[in-house]
Amino acid sequence: MGTSDDMLQMQVSIIVPVFNEAPFIRPFLEHLRERAAEAEIIVVDGASTDGTDELAAGLCDQLIRSGQRSRAIQMNAGACAAKGDIFWFLHADAESWKMWNFFAALAAAAVWCIATSESRRAHAVMKQLDRCA
Repeated sequence: MGTSDDMLQMQVSIIVPVFNEAPFIRPFLEHLRERAAEAEIIVVDGASTDGTDELAAGLCDQLIRSGQRSRAIQMNAGACAAKGDIFWFLHADAESWKMWNFFAALAAAAVWCIATSESRRAHAVMKQLDRCA
């Protein structure tokens, strides 16, 4: 079991599967970086034909070109490349990126529940995260 200092230093990996999202990928990633400066941001492009991958290149920690248009393949590729302790899958066309503080608070609550062996509470918090995503 880790110490409270270990839990405070947990790394979040934000995995963003994308496909043809050129019109809003840059503002999305800029805002995400501003809100989640310490998080690892991984963009996984599913063979976009509109230059989404080039637009995302300088605004994420890792850019993966999966070569296939499949959310499942993209999300798995991102998870395999992620270095974080917590994975957050986020779609660039969703408005949920505005809720970073809310998600961060819920994730912290889930980590606390797990660290203190409150597995039932952790499960409830994780279900809330799923509902809000």
